[in-house]
Amino acid sequence: MNQITIFCLLLIATVVLCLDSVNIRVTKDPLPSRPISPNFGGFSLEVPDAANMVGRYPSPPKDSYVQLLRNLALTPGAGAPRLRIGGNSADESWWNPDNLPKPQGITYNIQPDDLISINNAVKPVNGSIVFDLDFRQPTTPTWAVNHALAINKYIGWDYVYALEIGNECDLYGHNGIRPTGYTFDDYQREWNIYANALYATGVVPKPRIQGATFCCENPEFDRGLSSYMRSSKSLLRTLSYHRYPLDHCGGHMNTMSQLLEDRASVGQAEFLKPYIEIASSLDIEFWVGESNSIACGGQEGISNVFGSALWAVDYMFNLANVSAWGVNFHGGVRSIYTPIAYDNTDPSLPDVRPLYYAMWLFARTTSHFSRLYNSKVSSTNPLIKVWTVYGQGSYKVVVVHKDIATTESANVEISSEVGSLSGVASLSVLEASSPYVQKGLSYSGQTFDGTRDGKPIGNYSPVQITADAGTFKFTLKPATIAVLEFV
Repeated sequence: MNQITIFCLLLIATVVLCLDSVNIRVTKDPLPSRPISPNFGGFSLEVPDAANMVGRYPSPPKDSYVQLLRNLALTPGAGAPRLRIGGNSADESWWNPDNLPKPQGITYNIQPDDLISINNAVKPVNGSIVFDLDFRQPTTPTWAVNHALAINKYIGWDYVYALEIGNECDLYGHNGIRPTGYTFDDYQREWNIYANALYATGVVPKPRIQGATFCCENPEFDRGLSSYMRSSKSLLRTLSYHRYPLDHCGGHMNTMSQLLEDRASVGQAEFLKPYIEIASSLDIEFWVGESNSIACGGQEGISNVFGSALWAVDYMFNLANVSAWGVNFHGGVRSIYTPIAYDNTDPSLPDVRPLYYAMWLFARTTSHFSRLYNSKVSSTNPLIKVWTVYGQGSYKVVVVHKDIATTESANVEISSEVGSLSGVASLSVLEASSPYVQKGLSYSGQTFDGTRDGKPIGNYSPVQITADAGTFKFTLKPATIAVLEFV
């Protein structure tokens, strides 16, 4: 054997040894988290944007938008994703069908068509709505009450899951909505006035309020959450806390690697976990009522490309793992981080962004109230994440390869403590040519590129893998998500 041959063999061996490996042993033990809500991934829209996104009455709702909701509604009888109508614009909007002069701080008049448009969009898919009410007036809840009365008059409560009082109230002392020095006690006193006034109308079902809507780790407000939940239990249907792992506020720049770090996924869930546990003990649903990758509208080249889908899938599983009821991804007709956008030149043509693919994959993987199960994982790469789901008699192992710095595929092996695996498993893969592309995404042969009706284009063609000595084996490229399903 000459020196060149030896060198080549050593080189090949080195390459093989450098490949990442992931060994997954599925157990029969469910994790302690609650079953995953069928409508776990929802949408959050700013007040002025909402009707234009779904189709403004008296026109019917956009067929494509309704279909994009229907794609995520995979559990019969459980309803479609939630639409939360709010954000910063909630405290800048008031019910004003007569177009009276706008008071200071108000920029948008809510009209009957705003309400009817949203209701018409969720009705065909049995979805639900959360409306965020204006909290700008400290102790005079007239604007919020008028909004609630209009909801009762024009659309009723069949599809209205909850009402919020204000948006990110823990920032009020900093953003000018309240004086500097605004305290949690001030907030709770004013919130109680509003909540009691809403129920005093006699038309708002009880409980029908989504509480808190905090966002920003204000220590005083966070400390008050526990007592707030306990004292307001009879008034609350749900509780909301907003999460954005990064921010683009003031032009602050981020990297894709930062978005794919653990602090942007597991770190967000761990922060919320104590509040979720308190809410659960009081039978209050805990929702991440507004969220996305990067606050202040997202960042071009990160929030609107395939890498954001890698983040979002792992992020949703981490939230499910701490028993959150769901998360609403914020966006608008043309915002950077929105899951769904619409073209300026053709308002009926949907622009389905990578974030929507993440929501679609998650919904397909976790339908029918599936549970997270424990798996024993040994991995050479901490950026390869594994989640095991069980539902309707089958296991689904999700492997998210978040390492965008490597070019080598990982070897994945899946076995089971329950017994030797046999037969054939189905392998589906969400992939793109790069974590930085907006288009060209495919989930085992299906894409939303070019869709006009909101349905995926192409034939769904997962790969069939036969067990080898009780183990399913496959390779996974970096910046790719695989779902292996087996009985």
